[in-house]
Amino acid sequence: MTVYVGMLALAVNIAVAVVATVALKLGKVADGPDATREADYLADETDPKIKELELTSST
Repeated sequence: MTVYVGMLALAVNIAVAVVATVALKLGKVADGPDATREADYLADETDPKIKELELTSST
């Protein structure tokens, strides 16, 4: 029997997320604020940590 590792990993990930969510909800743990800032979604072209990718033709 062949098992696609990606599908197995996805199933385990979903199972862990569901079990953890249920456990935290039953434990009445507060949700807490979202710590994502708007600056987290932006990248400056001059940022030295950003590396430009070369585009190649697929043909």
